[in-house]
Amino acid sequence: MRDWQATPWTLHAKITCFFVLFLGTLLYYHWEAMIISYLAMRTTSLPFNNFDEMLSLTDYKVNINLPHFPVQIIKLS
Repeated sequence: MRDWQATPWTLHAKITCFFVLFLGTLLYYHWEAMIISYLAMRTTSLPFNNFDEMLSLTDYKVNINLPHFPVQIIKLS
């Protein structure tokens, strides 16, 4: 009766064991990189998309100094 061994002892079993461990390691590293890149990505959600939404949906106030601010910017937005 043979003794129990933790490592494969034939060449075919060694090659198979190596490839299974290698592919498992690659799969693990790719999975970890995907999770880390998902968690590292910053997303910014703006409270409004344009000037009209800002005035109608929020309680923000807009102060304009007319001598220093062109009024055409507000008319065109």
